[in-house]
Amino acid sequence: KSKRCYLKKGEPKWYDYKGDMSATRTCRLNFEPSCYRPHDAGSKTPSIKVTTVKAATADKGMKECQDLCKAEATCTHFTFNKNTK
Repeated sequence: KSKRCYLKKGEPKWYDYKGDMSATRTCRLNFEPSCYRPHDAGSKTPSIKVTTVKAATADKGMKECQDLCKAEATCTHFTFNKNTK
């Protein structure tokens, strides 16, 4: 199943949205839980790119989304939605 990955630039503008998981490009997802918002938190900062990832689990999808953010020079943070198909 494909999941949406939203790459963002600039300051995050956090809001609650079902299924969203967000973090910065430099957050160590497995080691720094305080640097990401895992449960229903998205960023309404305008997207610079929207893509899909085909990871088997939400954790893998979020990591794949972060990797896409790291590869995009202007990306500062990202929002991954685990509920999209």
